[in-house]
Amino acid sequence: MTIHITTQATNGHLILYLMDSKENDIINIRDTGNGSTMLVPGKTYRFEWHVWSATSATYKIQATVSPENPNFPPFDWVPPDSDYTSSHQDMGGFFFKI
Repeated sequence: MTIHITTQATNGHLILYLMDSKENDIINIRDTGNGSTMLVPGKTYRFEWHVWSATSATYKIQATVSPENPNFPPFDWVPPDSDYTSSHQDMGGFFFKI
């Protein structure tokens, strides 16, 4: 099973981490980039992102697992433009198990 991740940051900074249950980085993508890796069935993973900017910015994160798995449905994070219209710092994330 493979996870594919794409990130995009315009006028801001984004860091995306995919970590194992011991918080070891498996994937680390900064700003705009791509990454993929094999996932081990039965293991728990953490998907986490941080965004920040001194001005307005836009962000996008997309992730899919192939073959498809109900424990990780396609992820498409595109916050509304109104969310980051001035200086900001934010984060989000979740655990999942394949």
